[in-house]
Order: sequence, then C-alpha cells, then structure tokens
Amino acid sequence: MREAMARAEVGDDCYGEDPTVAALEERVADLFGHEAAVFVPSGTMGNQICLRLLVPPAEELLCDADAHIVTYEGGGAAQHGGISTRTIVSPRGILQPDAVAQQLRPEGFRTVVTRAVAVEQTANRAGGAVYPMDVLESLRAVTRSAGVALHCDGAR
Repeated sequence: MREAMARAEVGDDCYGEDPTVAALEERVADLFGHEAAVFVPSGTMGNQICLRLLVPPAEELLCDADAHIVTYEGGGAAQHGGISTRTIVSPRGILQPDAVAQQLRPEGFRTVVTRAVAVEQTANRAGGAVYPMDVLESLRAVTRSAGVALHCDGAR
C-alpha cells in the first residue's frame, strides 16, 4: 500500500487537480448510482459530514449505546452539529426494528424530534457483529415510514 501511495499521481484535490482522488470519487459515485462522491481522510469525518446533512441542530440521532458515533467520535455530533444523541442498549450492538419504532419521536410530540437512526456495520464494541440483511431492511422500513433517515457508519 505504501508503495502504491508513493507511486500515485497526485495534485491539489481542492482544485480538482488530483487525478487519483478524482478517479476514486468517480468510481464510488458510479458504484452507488450518485452523480458525485467526496473523499474524506477519516471515517469520523465522513460520519460527521453525513450527520450534519441529516440532522438539523437541536434535533436527534438515535443509535446503539455503544455506537462508534457516540463512543469514539469525541462528542462531534453535539460539538460540531448541535445534534442531540439518544441511545438504545441493543443485543450485540444490533438495533432491533421494534425497539427503534418505539423510540422515534415525531414532529409535534413536544420533544426533540428524531431525524436519523445510525447503524454500525460492523458493530465494533460488539466484537464485529454484522447486521443481518433482514434486520437492515426492517429498520429501513421503520425509518422510511416515519420520515427518518437511516445512516450507516461503515468505517470498518
């Protein structure tokens, strides 16, 4: 990897002059069917950008009690985005759709509104537990019906 990095053609990515970063961003955008992608230097930075896009200040992100976002990211959601986090203790770090459905707070409920739910694939503090596809699909159905975003912290 170091050898490949040393040989890579580089330029100023801020001005779009780095062909290696541009190729990576184009490939990822194509893989996910988006018009563009952005390379960031860390999973934490990627998460924080996503959370800022999904959750307005003073509103809520719901996640597992041991999620990377609330355990290792230095309070970034609150510090940088004014985002309130609320957690659920889940078996092996895997949020259960029924538990999430019961915790979602809609607008007009006179409390902090839930705007996003975060899952972690794989669940780091749960020994690398993997979300089963059917659980992810059920979580997406729950969040979609509530008008809530579903964010995947996939830093591993």
